[in-house]
Amino acid sequence: MDYNEVLYKVITIEIELENTKFQIREQPVFVKVSQGSTVIKPIMTSLSGNQKSLIGYFTTDAFDLLTANADILFGYDSDYDIIPSVDIQGSKLPLFPLLNNASFLIADNLWLSSL
Repeated sequence: MDYNEVLYKVITIEIELENTKFQIREQPVFVKVSQGSTVIKPIMTSLSGNQKSLIGYFTTDAFDLLTANADILFGYDSDYDIIPSVDIQGSKLPLFPLLNNASFLIADNLWLSSL
């Protein structure tokens, strides 16, 4: 993630629509992760240029406290969808090999609280 022209390592969740687009609305679009009473919100959310992908950017330790599968909620205000019971911990993919030697700062919860 690029924040103030500095690269940060984050966890992203990308929701891609196949036959439609996310519409630009007055309400902001969101993506969040929920497990029981725990709700984890991203640092920021963005739409891809073609509006087919919704991307949530989470701190690198955002999901450390999750103990089981969690639901991914995405959409607008009260008009949203749920992807149930996702293995968030098991779904993490490593960085692309080309990025392994890149210099990143870590966007963790300590960094976020310092902003």
